[in-house]
Amino acid sequence: FPSHDTVLLGHNRFATVGGISHKTAHPFVIRDKDNQEIIRLIGMHNGTLHDYYSTTKEEDKPFVSDSHKIFNKIAHLGPKPALTELEERSAYAMTYFDFVDCQVKIFRNNERSLFYAYTKNRNTMVYASERRFIEACEKMLNLGLDEPKIFFTNTLYSFDLFGTSIKAKEEKDYLPRDVISKHEKNYKVHYTNNYGVGSSAYRREPIVTGK
Repeated sequence: FPSHDTVLLGHNRFATVGGISHKTAHPFVIRDKDNQEIIRLIGMHNGTLHDYYSTTKEEDKPFVSDSHKIFNKIAHLGPKPALTELEERSAYAMTYFDFVDCQVKIFRNNERSLFYAYTKNRNTMVYASERRFIEACEKMLNLGLDEPKIFFTNTLYSFDLFGTSIKAKEEKDYLPRDVISKHEKNYKVHYTNNYGVGSSAYRREPIVTGK
């Protein structure tokens, strides 16, 4: 997205929690609970938050999926308290526009990959779940992108888009290590080489930590 005026966030959903409908499609628009005219964030999530959302729980009835619920929590509690309360086997790569801070924020754990690349003048950034999507974008559009890099795990990225170039703040070791370990505990998924092929829609990328 160019830094001066445009943010384009996209998500192609492979449904794991919640039905398939316009209501469950990402991104989710989260409004202020006291004033519905105020938008707090717009977000999308790749992954599954196990044992976090249930259609039978009274407290979950306002939400349509695990992603909808976590973004509501992030909007009203903040990312750290919301992410800390996730249960075991939580997989996530989250991207959202924070209307309070006017920033794009990105956070992931080891169960979902996310890559990015800047143009040479650093006024545009492209990001995708897999490196090959960024490489295909460069081949088709000739944007002059740098070599794709992977977002570190357990690092909250906050992108300031106002100015002549994109400025990124990195908060490493954002969640306590025991929380991250809990999220990734006993997470067993059969990964494939391509999205949507095989018994899972996910592909495991090389492990990269925030250290």
